[in-house]
Amino acid sequence: PHVALQYDFPQDRGSIYFAVSKGYRSGGYNLENYSDLSQQLLRRNIMLQVADFSSATIQGLPLPESTRQTALAGMSTVIGRITPDAPEVAQLAYEPETAWSHEIGAHINWPEAGIKADAAAFVQATNQLQVAQFSPSGMGREIHNAGSSITYGLELTLRGRWLDGRLTAQAAYGWAHSTFTDYYLGKQQGEDIDYDGNHVPYAPEHTLSLAADFRQPLTGRKMRAVSLGAGLTGAGRIWWDEANTFSRPFCAQMSLRCGVEFAHDWAIGLWARNVTAARYRTFSFDTMGRRFSQFGDPFHMG
Repeated sequence: PHVALQYDFPQDRGSIYFAVSKGYRSGGYNLENYSDLSQQLLRRNIMLQVADFSSATIQGLPLPESTRQTALAGMSTVIGRITPDAPEVAQLAYEPETAWSHEIGAHINWPEAGIKADAAAFVQATNQLQVAQFSPSGMGREIHNAGSSITYGLELTLRGRWLDGRLTAQAAYGWAHSTFTDYYLGKQQGEDIDYDGNHVPYAPEHTLSLAADFRQPLTGRKMRAVSLGAGLTGAGRIWWDEANTFSRPFCAQMSLRCGVEFAHDWAIGLWARNVTAARYRTFSFDTMGRRFSQFGDPFHMG
């Protein structure tokens, strides 16, 4: 469902609105995890057979009853410690994710100044949040439901056109605070694992985009126009795991471009991206006792 209320200002000056909507992401199956669960079941069955064989062997030994019981108890303790738990079929599936979103915002136009502005504030409550994790073996990823989360933030955008449309510029900024409100994993190795209040991974706290372009038409027969442009994009901080043990700070990269338009509808352009050679991670994760990262493209041009 989606319900919205909007009021339009007179003389095409813009509008204000309030909207409520529900989002849905379907559930599914962790097929990549099937082999891990099969191996877990195989190891469990082998250890149970070892326990039965060891018990039968001890029972057949000519030992005093008290010694036999002590040996049986010791054997059960040792084998029980290294016998995997029985895998649950429920581990193969994950539930649908739902979210209720509330948003209030405005679109404002200043035609005499050549400026348009958009602003919005939002709150989103998510239930059965789907979180991607690497399987314990490191061979594949799996989806788990993380209880619930809350996200609130704001977005601002400014766009302008001046000099009869020859100069255009845009600035956009977003801020979002996304945290778990219910994510308890129980006890692991005797320690409570509770991620309530932690930041949701892969969700940047700040996003920024700046761009400006100038295009000058020409009156010559061969050259139609020349153009120059620059841009800046950035994002961060981004947390890479639910435990919030490692993250990427805010990082930005700059791009430049120029071009010439010729007659007969052809053009030549030169562009450069990440001109400051910023080194930043686009994705990172821990698995198999190591940390892996995918880095962004270095300085490149064409």
